[in-house]
Amino acid sequence: MDAGFIDEHGHVYVMARDDDVINVAGHRLSTAALEDVVLSHPDIGDAAVIGVPEPTKGEIPLCLFVMKQGVNKMNNLN
Repeated sequence: MDAGFIDEHGHVYVMARDDDVINVAGHRLSTAALEDVVLSHPDIGDAAVIGVPEPTKGEIPLCLFVMKQGVNKMNNLN
């Protein structure tokens, strides 16, 4: 579980992480390791992976990311 808030503009801030492991169909996945993979892309400035409840797998990872300023969003995530 993560702790954070949403500001008056709708921006999400993840401030603390209670646990950095999510359980996907019995497999323990490190959210930090998944974030590292996403952050290895040269156009990504920041990322956070959270577990989202899913009825058959328990949880699935959801990645929220911010692209670096000046990056063309439509052409660079291939």
